[in-house]
Amino acid sequence: MNLYPSKAVKVLILLLMSANVYSQDVRPVDGSMVSKSISVDALRKVQSLEDLIDSFPDEDYYVYSCYITRSGKGLVARTTFWENTYPEKRAPMISDLFKNNENPLQSGQKYIFDRIYIRRFSDKNDSKPYHSLELLITD
Repeated sequence: MNLYPSKAVKVLILLLMSANVYSQDVRPVDGSMVSKSISVDALRKVQSLEDLIDSFPDEDYYVYSCYITRSGKGLVARTTFWENTYPEKRAPMISDLFKNNENPLQSGQKYIFDRIYIRRFSDKNDSKPYHSLELLITD
């Protein structure tokens, strides 16, 4: 009797494990979400996430970190963590979304920027939560 699982069982286990990774809940953590629609062309002109958030605090603040969930057009929701590695300036997060050649940004997709934390440029140790942003991409 063989005590080691067969290759088919191993593949099935791996598939089940990877399915859990991509089946995250896309609702915001704190429940406060702002929704916006924007065309692909208009989004190309935006550099940073701060430019998309209405009533973002003055220029003393920047987005320190957030989770980005992408879904739509038959794609399974995928969440990635983003952190500003240039704390002396606002990072070009939005323009970086267009650099993904594997899954390019296109109309019909939805991006959720969740668990957004903001920080003052002058404060290197403290950050505070900000509301979530749901971005619907149109033609």
